[in-house]
Amino acid sequence: MTPLRRSPEKIRLPRGFSFSAVAAGIKVSGRPDLALVEAANGASAAALFTQNRVVAAPVEVGRASLLSTGGRVRAVVVNSGNANCATGRAGIQACEQVCREAGDLFGVPAAEIFPSSTGIIGVRLPAEKIRAKLPELIAARSPSQRGVLAFATPS
Repeated sequence: MTPLRRSPEKIRLPRGFSFSAVAAGIKVSGRPDLALVEAANGASAAALFTQNRVVAAPVEVGRASLLSTGGRVRAVVVNSGNANCATGRAGIQACEQVCREAGDLFGVPAAEIFPSSTGIIGVRLPAEKIRAKLPELIAARSPSQRGVLAFATPS
């Protein structure tokens, strides 16, 4: 089976959303590994979460955030190259730090930043690398096909 391919000119972007991606140095390849989708006026969100007993820090933080905000989300911050899973309390703290910093930059509560991580399990999340790149990630956001393709391109 071949994957569904869409040409960029056929992408329909939702109004009020911006996208970006940058390299934060999480992956040794140097390719983009940090991405953002922002709802400029906030958005209502819902999520389905794993029922597995092993739950990654972003799942725990994201679940708690959605409950505390009633599903209100301003932005989703996604990192690849590190799942922030099986990292204990340090992993949760790292995730909370990233959400807090992004929230400060957007002028919203940390709970309105939804975290997502994918990658290697059991390795400490380099939150300092992510936090250092958040201003660049936010400055790069764009409500354009270029922005959404940067966000969506596998790294």
